[in-house]
Amino acid sequence: MKKIILSIFITIATISYGQETDSLLNKKVDNYINEISTKNDIPGLALAIIKNGSIIHKKYYGFSNLDYEIPVNDKTKFPLFSTSKIFASVAVHKLIEQNKFKLEDEIAQYLDDLPEDWKNVQIKNLLSHSSGLPEIAVYERESEDVAKSKVYKDTIKFDAGNKFDYNQTNFWLLNLISKKVSNKSLADHIMETQFSASDSSAIFEGNSLAVLKKPSNFLQRLSHKRIFERNRL
Repeated sequence: MKKIILSIFITIATISYGQETDSLLNKKVDNYINEISTKNDIPGLALAIIKNGSIIHKKYYGFSNLDYEIPVNDKTKFPLFSTSKIFASVAVHKLIEQNKFKLEDEIAQYLDDLPEDWKNVQIKNLLSHSSGLPEIAVYERESEDVAKSKVYKDTIKFDAGNKFDYNQTNFWLLNLISKKVSNKSLADHIMETQFSASDSSAIFEGNSLAVLKKPSNFLQRLSHKRIFERNRL
């Protein structure tokens, strides 16, 4: 009888200790997330901590829309920003498979208003960020036409193919080329070839200020940063 009582006591104590440990972990995580959210002006996020294949912490923090104070939940869509370049690269290679252009083609074959020192840049240089072109993103608060006119006057950083330099100009140009050869943006190609028509979980919106209406009739503002509508990835 004593052994049974002792066993029950140990079991209850273990469960109690486990609950206290989980509670302490959750509190520490909450405090940390609140701290970095305040410090970095993060409006909301979804977090899962996985250990040994099991979820030990799962919680939604803050808001997906500050204007309407809509909390982040399991239906919230988060912008991928430059991670979308992975999808865009696949779209570019699909266009190559369709013989729309080749990796070694110079971009001047498809864009006729380029500065003289941009013309020998090849498609592969845009994809690999080895073009040496100036950064158009420094003019992100301008209209696309104004940004274009300004970046066209900027100095080339280095000869194409000599170095890696990540910038937004490369995929901005790829998108323009896609429109020229197929009459479709890279965003359109991505949605048509990499997601099923019935998949409503993915939305491609180049304008991060866009307010999206979700199936639940909630509104969600993706970001507060202005960028060129649908021409930047």
